[in-house]
Amino acid sequence: MFRDQNECIKNSVNGNEYCFNRNGELFYYIMEFYRTGKLLFPTMSLWSGNQGSQITYQHFEEELDYFQINKSKIFSSLASQIAKNAIDRYISRLEQLIISSYISFNNKISLSISDRNGRPDDFKEYVILTNMKEQIEKHLVETFSELNLKWDCQKKYNHNNYRWFSEINISISSPVEKLLESGSVQSHITFIQDPINISEEKIILNIGGKKYEAFQSTLTAQPETLLGTMFQD
Repeated sequence: MFRDQNECIKNSVNGNEYCFNRNGELFYYIMEFYRTGKLLFPTMSLWSGNQGSQITYQHFEEELDYFQINKSKIFSSLASQIAKNAIDRYISRLEQLIISSYISFNNKISLSISDRNGRPDDFKEYVILTNMKEQIEKHLVETFSELNLKWDCQKKYNHNNYRWFSEINISISSPVEKLLESGSVQSHITFIQDPINISEEKIILNIGGKKYEAFQSTLTAQPETLLGTMFQD
């Protein structure tokens, strides 16, 4: 299973468990890279020290180096990825709000996002709406097309407290309306799941005391990395 050049770091326990004296907390993000092909950066709180964590950005970089994950292109796009993640989180919040409103039989949503003097995230959300309201509208309308979603976002100025704000109004069909349209109170949902090869051996990775399980094919999907090379047949 192992290439000759990796024999020196092989440490097998019970046949399919391999130990690495590395950072088990950060290996979560390494494992996600093997599973998805995308490198998700740890949240800032992980290395800010606010939670008592001793993890730093340098630690993360060292783990990437150890597992031979090419980070040159990844780090060059760090700023844009962080910005994208912020946008994705905001859109996800809107989606959750729409779903919550729908199941609560509330078909109208009104929001006001200020450019300052509000919640800590208000200004960030205000900037996102100012620059991307058309793209957000398109995404939500397509995502909730079955709910006949209508979106209106207007930039306004409050003369009382001298600040700009974005006013959002969202309307959707109510569950009662959808039931009347369908003529039935029953819905049929089919879940399609990719078949799993249950005969494939699972690899146990013991990273600094934390254990992770993965199929061999998951690791070899990134053949240029340390684990991808080690577990090639």
